[in-house]
Amino acid sequence: MPPREARYRQAHEFMSVVGALLDSWELRRPADPQARLWDPDFARPIGHRGEFYNVAGPLNVPRDRQRRALIGQAGASGPGLDFAATYDDIIYCSLLSLSAARAFRDELHKRAIAKGRDVGSLRVVPGLVPIIGRSREEALERHEAVSGIGSEEGLLRRFARDAGIDYGALDPDAPVSGDLFTTTADQQRPAGFSQALAELARHERITPRQFVRRVEGGHRLVAGTADDVAADIIAWWRSGIVDGFNIQAPVLPDDLSDFVEQVVPRLQDAGIFPRQYESGSLRERFGLTQEASSDRYFKESGSP
Repeated sequence: MPPREARYRQAHEFMSVVGALLDSWELRRPADPQARLWDPDFARPIGHRGEFYNVAGPLNVPRDRQRRALIGQAGASGPGLDFAATYDDIIYCSLLSLSAARAFRDELHKRAIAKGRDVGSLRVVPGLVPIIGRSREEALERHEAVSGIGSEEGLLRRFARDAGIDYGALDPDAPVSGDLFTTTADQQRPAGFSQALAELARHERITPRQFVRRVEGGHRLVAGTADDVAADIIAWWRSGIVDGFNIQAPVLPDDLSDFVEQVVPRLQDAGIFPRQYESGSLRERFGLTQEASSDRYFKESGSP
């Protein structure tokens, strides 16, 4: 992959193009909508020529009343947080403890305020891996199976390998140091995953044996009964730190079906999950206001 700095330079230019395309249509209808596909009076080329993209425009479909797309992005490194604070509506992330989640949200809000944004326009939606069993023991066995490891020893061996330490020297019941999880500028693994692991170790006194039952695929793992999983989600939601979860079902469709049939009704009974959706745009369903223009797409890129 290109270096992270180049990737984010391209991402900023991409958002400049997206913003220009979304603003290439007027909201009013043409005088004769049957006359042609588009008319310069209500849809105009953008003529973008940049380092990564050459786009004539206009957008090949009219924009709707939302005026612009709902923007979601994953990235928790310094450049990723700046990008999120500049453009994003929805921030996907790996948050493994409530204290680490609070620190992440506070840093995101600080950067968004510095860019002139209302923090009420941001939605933090971390990943969550639910594994449901009739008992916690059954859920833990299922975790070992769906992870492809097959045993707790296998999970600990994977932990040692990922941390770059000799399994023979690993004490599974000694507290983990956050220094085990370093982030390098050229790593292929998402920086947010490495940072999330380090933050979990720094915010909690946690052992490798506990660690391997808290994380799966880089995201927070909750293994237990449907009551256990629902109680965890309710506690995080009521903390006010996150705005929802990106559910990572390990096996489809089975784990998703279990979640929908067993956990969702408990969330509905707690009043934190809708029983039906109201009408309205996707933006409105996220509780986000419509914006008059896409001006903020251009803040970082310097485009006209």
